[in-house]
Amino acid sequence: MTNKNTTELELVILGAFHKGWGKTAYAVAKEFASSPSSHWSGSVGAIYPAVERLTRRGYLRKDAKAANERSQTYTLTRKGRDALRRWLARPLDEWEAQMSHDAVRTKVVFMSLLSRDERRRFFSDARAKVEAQLPVLQRELENLRQEGDEWDLIACRGMISTMRARIRWLAGIEKELSSE
Repeated sequence: MTNKNTTELELVILGAFHKGWGKTAYAVAKEFASSPSSHWSGSVGAIYPAVERLTRRGYLRKDAKAANERSQTYTLTRKGRDALRRWLARPLDEWEAQMSHDAVRTKVVFMSLLSRDERRRFFSDARAKVEAQLPVLQRELENLRQEGDEWDLIACRGMISTMRARIRWLAGIEKELSSE
């Protein structure tokens, strides 16, 4: 929880409406699903109920629905914008400054169960898969440069830096394993 009873997911959804990522819950879910980050789920089972809660609280407003429209569209209200601003302006909570989930790092904790050869294969494969994500992020960075949103660029550069650090970490483990 962050803003009293508003979850982080709900605040990110408000941010999505602010950024114009979509006017419908479906468009926001689709945007989350296409994100290079696996942190946010594009699950309609999470997004639709959150959009309804935000609407009931007055953070989003349902737009008038035209006869030919299939999906309900929403607009960020002043109350929603103010909640988003409060969340962005406040100092980080301790949990927000901590290391976030990393599936590779989680598996590393249990590597003693694998043989040396299995560990070598795992880390070689992991490094290759992480390296394969770097060009995806670099293409995203180029697209963002053309669109010109400074903060999207900064966030993408952060993802690229994080991926490069993961690659160095995995390569270091591979080197250690090869000297065993």
